[in-house]
Amino acid sequence: RLTDDLHRVGCSVSVVTSRPEAYRQLGLRTLVDRRPGLGPLAGLERALEDAEPRAWPVPWVLVLACDTLELPSRWLGVLCHALWQQLRREPKCRSQLERRAPRESVYLFANASGESPVGGTPRPTDAGSPPRAVKPAGPRWNPFPGLYPIALLRTVRDALAGEDRSLQRLLGGGRLRVEQVRSPVGAIATANTRDQLDRWLEARRRSVDLR
Repeated sequence: RLTDDLHRVGCSVSVVTSRPEAYRQLGLRTLVDRRPGLGPLAGLERALEDAEPRAWPVPWVLVLACDTLELPSRWLGVLCHALWQQLRREPKCRSQLERRAPRESVYLFANASGESPVGGTPRPTDAGSPPRAVKPAGPRWNPFPGLYPIALLRTVRDALAGEDRSLQRLLGGGRLRVEQVRSPVGAIATANTRDQLDRWLEARRRSVDLR
């Protein structure tokens, strides 16, 4: 269902994994993780690396967590709208740094339930106004779903070559420009266990029955 939704809005879908055989039955394009065991930062590297030759005209990659069950179109629309609003401001940017910044920005929701990052108060922007670059208010960001620029590839590789390979600390360390976007009402469904998946499927079945 998730891949069907993404295909309908024009996204090509690839799965980054260290176990491609686990996804073969889904018939999806699979990218083998080049650095298995190094966590989401290594997966992000593989996604950006794969997208780099095909980056024009939109040099960003939409990255979702593997436990995502669905991404409502309004959520994707809000992310893309925030990106578009920022790019429209480029001609008005005065300095070289300001002109470069929008194309190197990461776009994230305050978090996937619309609440603030853990331990702090967010400063999200409305979808109709330009987002603001902010530092994380608390110790954690919610990195997925998010729009990540191809230009971030070198920074990700530098982080992987070092001792600190945490995506959380990369997002919150001041090296990146992170645009925090106000999320729509509701939540993105995820499942990490079979029981959670079964409950979600049952809820969807009941929703269909009510219609």
